Amino acid sequence: MPIGYNHVALVGRIVETPLYKNFGDNKMMIFSIAVPDPEELDKIDFIPCIAFNLTAEFIYNRIDPDDLVLIDGKIKQHKFAYLNGNTKEELRVKVNNIYLLEAKILKDRQEIMNKYELSTSDRKFAEELDKIAERLSIRPDEW
Repeated sequence: MPIGYNHVALVGRIVETPLYKNFGDNKMMIFSIAVPDPEELDKIDFIPCIAFNLTAEFIYNRIDPDDLVLIDGKIKQHKFAYLNGNTKEELRVKVNNIYLLEAKILKDRQEIMNKYELSTSDRKFAEELDKIAERLSIRPDEW
């Protein structure tokens, strides 16, 4: 039996609205994630990803462009056949699990604070609420 290990963990932002396909009982989500290169700080890698069924549904219902996510998966080679008979092969990350790394409520709060230019006291109050939530270990999905 061949010996090998294929595991990928990526942290980055969803690039654009993922493409969702529904084939009866099977669902598929195709998207890219922007991952900064730690060795070249001005370079960003755009990694193509694919998810199926429950993972695809989760992404469809909960993930938006620019969300910061952690992806756990593996590299897979995918073949695509065009109607004219041509085929194409490419490597994609097959997503096994995806985790939101930013709470939607914090992201929304920051956008509101920036939009309405809240006063310094309002900002301090919001920051104190964040500290309390962090101390209580409230997970973003519980908000």
